[in-house]
Amino acid sequence: MEAKKQIRTIALKKRAQVPVADHQQWDLEIHKRLYEHPFFIKSETILCYLSLPDEVGTDLLISECLRRGKKVYIPKVCQQEMVFYRLRALDQVELGHFGVREPLSREAYQGEEGLVITPLLAFDKELRRLGYGGGYYDRFFASHNNMNKIGLAYELQRIERVPTDARDVPLDLIFTQKEMYECVCN
Repeated sequence: MEAKKQIRTIALKKRAQVPVADHQQWDLEIHKRLYEHPFFIKSETILCYLSLPDEVGTDLLISECLRRGKKVYIPKVCQQEMVFYRLRALDQVELGHFGVREPLSREAYQGEEGLVITPLLAFDKELRRLGYGGGYYDRFFASHNNMNKIGLAYELQRIERVPTDARDVPLDLIFTQKEMYECVCN
């Protein structure tokens, strides 16, 4: 537990040191890789986080999804559960807990298939992700195991090994500005 906390602190500092211009350029490169992947092309439903300032930006990504006619859902934490609600335009949000933008809609996602785009603080080549520590995405993945799970990150967030426990769910793909990581585990 202490190792995860220490990695989170370091990852947040590293990400905060990236100049805004680099963030913007890297985001475009990450989005381009994602747009070309069959998971994205074939998915009619996209569950995606609304980015915080130092995260891989998702506003342009969400706008592109909506432009392509994809159904977009964004998360809101309700007690200990993360629920995704339909987003039809980026102005349909409000500021929620911890300064996170949340959906105004109450049209909840009811499906079992689609593409989940998740934030992360650190990752490794085995596609283990380190999130913010709430376990919301891992619990969601455990109950929606037919969904494709994609992480968006900057290359500087890659570490040798993410410490995990039995509840941690690895991703299917991670896109950075330099490459796509695909699990060759098994």
